[in-house]
Amino acid sequence: VGIDINDSDGWLNNTENIIHGNSIEGRCGVVAMKYQEARGHGIENFMIRMKARLDDFEIIIREMENFLWMHRIGVHLEQFYSRARADALADWEKKTDITTAINIATKKRLTLLVKELKAKLATIGSSVSYTSVKKAKERHLGSKAIKRALEALACRRFQRLKESCTKNTLSIVNEWALFEESMAKNETKF
Repeated sequence: VGIDINDSDGWLNNTENIIHGNSIEGRCGVVAMKYQEARGHGIENFMIRMKARLDDFEIIIREMENFLWMHRIGVHLEQFYSRARADALADWEKKTDITTAINIATKKRLTLLVKELKAKLATIGSSVSYTSVKKAKERHLGSKAIKRALEALACRRFQRLKESCTKNTLSIVNEWALFEESMAKNETKF
């Protein structure tokens, strides 16, 4: 499409070399092509090795994300049971306060107030008891233990991942440096 692909200047054609004194004209293209071939030699294998190392790096990144999720699950678990404990305690205190108010109103013979307080007590339900508060406390303390265990496990895994990540990064840089060094040695041959 309008691009001349003929070698009109004789860069690649060895048969049209013109000798002027001690120099040979028309061989620059051949040398440039040989240089490009030498420069590109081995790049496919290098890219395959780098891709494998970067794939390993991607796995390490995923494992780091797992560490973050593990840590976050522990925090959310503990927060959930902390709120459940606080709610159970608040309901128990509310039930105790209403029961105390009913006892006081009964002693003072305030029957209308006693009926209203008993209706409020019925809305709280029978599931609220001191036992439910104790169970909520036990679950909360259990969730704290699970959180600590998850954090310890996550921190150990994170330390191993940091070491692995550092080694992988150094191997990538080393591989690249060795490749560039070998390419530089090949280039000096021209």
